[in-house]
Amino acid sequence: MFGFFSNNKKAASKIANEMHRQIRDAIKANEAEASAHVTSLFTLGYLYGFLRQGFTNQGFQGEQLSEKYFKPVCKKIPGNFYNIIREQSDELDIAIEKNDTKAVALYEKGLAAGIHDAAMFTISSTNVANNLFYYLTNHELDRKAKP
Repeated sequence: MFGFFSNNKKAASKIANEMHRQIRDAIKANEAEASAHVTSLFTLGYLYGFLRQGFTNQGFQGEQLSEKYFKPVCKKIPGNFYNIIREQSDELDIAIEKNDTKAVALYEKGLAAGIHDAAMFTISSTNVANNLFYYLTNHELDRKAKP
């Protein structure tokens, strides 16, 4: 039981580090562009997709653990990232309620990109995920990640 818990924490920490790396690299590459894009629904979708699929790929209950580690992962990313993500979550709820298909599509695009990146990313791998970096720096996403 304790090994399972520590493996969950190890996976959550690795996922948080990967998210932080992409955001940090995007800010270094183009701070203005990254700052403008990090508050979009794409980022929320990416985070959720990456968390859920990342845990699932490690043999865990991805849906359950993504809910459990959502806040701790966000809190490991410097700045007010958790507050940004909470605001995006509220924004998504409003978009769904108002049937804002454009906003929901942006979330779904991020979700697909996060799932794609997590599929190649494991806690023991040297593979890197880059679609959040690409989005934040206004580059084309890996075409396999598009919904």
